[in-house]
Amino acid sequence: GANQKMQKYNGQQTAQANLTEDTEVFCAVTLEVNLVSNPTEWILDTGATRHFCANKDLMHDFEEVPDGEHVFMGNAATAGVMGKGKVFLKFTSGKSLCLNNVLFVPSLRRNLVSSSLLDIAGFEVNQKAGKIIILCNG
Repeated sequence: GANQKMQKYNGQQTAQANLTEDTEVFCAVTLEVNLVSNPTEWILDTGATRHFCANKDLMHDFEEVPDGEHVFMGNAATAGVMGKGKVFLKFTSGKSLCLNNVLFVPSLRRNLVSSSLLDIAGFEVNQKAGKIIILCNG
C-alpha cells in the first residue's frame, strides 16, 4: 500500500508517498475471455510461441501434419494440430502480412498471432489509441 502525507514546500503543499511492503499477493488468471468465436478475427498474443489459426479457409499452401501433434495451452490443456500453412493478414491500410508456418488448430476459438515471432522477424509492434500498429523495420 502507499501512505500519503502532505508537506509544505515554498509555502505550498506537496504530496509525498511512502511505499510500504504488502505481504499479500494477488493473482488473477482469465481462462475464457469469450465463448463466441469469430473465424476471421486475429488476436495478438504476447505469450504465444507460434501463430495459430482455427479457420482452414484462411490458410494457403496447407500441409497436413502427422497424427498426435499437439500444442499446450496456458491453462494446461492440449489441442490437436491438424496441419500448417501460410496466412495473409490484411490490414486497414491496404497492406498485408504473410505469416509462415501457421499451425491449424481447429479447436481454438481465436486465431492467434505471436508477437514474439513478429519481433524475431524484425517487426515492431506498438499499441496506441486502441490500435495495434505493426511496423516493418528496414
